[in-house]
Amino acid sequence: TEYVVMVDMDIMLQKSSYAKLRNLILGSSTTNSSNTTAGAVNTVKDALNKKTMLIMPSFEYSKVGEEEMDVPDDYVPQNKTTLLKHVLDEQMVVPYRSRRGKGSRGGKDRFTNYTKWYTQETGDMYRIATPDPLDEHAHLFEPFVFAKRQNLPWFWPGFTGYGENKATWYQDAISMGYSFGVLRDFFVFHVGPRTSEKKAFNVNNTKIQKPMFQEYLMEKERMYRTVQTQQE
Repeated sequence: TEYVVMVDMDIMLQKSSYAKLRNLILGSSTTNSSNTTAGAVNTVKDALNKKTMLIMPSFEYSKVGEEEMDVPDDYVPQNKTTLLKHVLDEQMVVPYRSRRGKGSRGGKDRFTNYTKWYTQETGDMYRIATPDPLDEHAHLFEPFVFAKRQNLPWFWPGFTGYGENKATWYQDAISMGYSFGVLRDFFVFHVGPRTSEKKAFNVNNTKIQKPMFQEYLMEKERMYRTVQTQQE
């Protein structure tokens, strides 16, 4: 396939995402929004062709939503209108992992700019600043994206289980010159174990991954040293 969507196994896309993404690439509008023009649609394909990954903002139940929403565990809002009602009017849904508090990837995510996404006042996509690898929150940058498959970085095979693999993949992408945007009409939803239920699992697996992360850094150092030598 020419294009791919990068998501975790417990993350679901909204209904009809495949058809809507396909239409977006082929030049058909995803919505009837007055902000959508042929030029804007072409900008999406052009951005993908020019090493831009397009983020689909992620959400999950709030604590209130878990207690009050009588829906199946695999429930995903069918469209953005329904999602925004759950987020803004009912407070039943929140950005994914925002419940972790300070430094989370969700509501406090300085990169995706959820506030702008809520407004519906952009074209089919809007660009965001590429995270600085030296930023104290850069290691938390693990969005779910739509991207062109050609020339994407490889996952380092040394990681197993939970932790580090996706974060380091995005750091590699940034080093390769990728930039990022956000798709206005698309989102993904967390349907697996709630964030609070995964704490013990995460801590245990992070202990396993830590030594592998050091090996990953040494491998990258060797690789970049080789490239620099070849360029000289």
